[in-house]
Amino acid sequence: MTVVPMPKRAKTATPVAKPYEPTAREIASQAAYAKRRESKRPVPKMKVAMSEGDGKRIASLLVDHPDPRLGYELLAEAMAADSSVFLEGTLDALAMVAQHAGAVDEKQMNYALSMVCG
Repeated sequence: MTVVPMPKRAKTATPVAKPYEPTAREIASQAAYAKRRESKRPVPKMKVAMSEGDGKRIASLLVDHPDPRLGYELLAEAMAADSSVFLEGTLDALAMVAQHAGAVDEKQMNYALSMVCG
């Protein structure tokens, strides 16, 4: 059997892909997003502590802030809540939404809170 060498192909240089250049509209949207993030009110997260009492599971919601009073004020400001009754009721409703298997899920609680506060 005779081996016949194949002719070598000329190597063609693969052009380097041009880096993506955002459009003017995309740049404006990016700037608006950054501005909105900078001006966003701080929203402290919530901590959830579950306990048992009288055969029931009890969820205690605590603001995750070094100064709890300030933490609740920041939370009220982020929710535009002028009333402690409104703030407590909203947190209670969010805790109901964030329940899983009879316990308030802290991660889901904070996600629900982020949907309210933006």
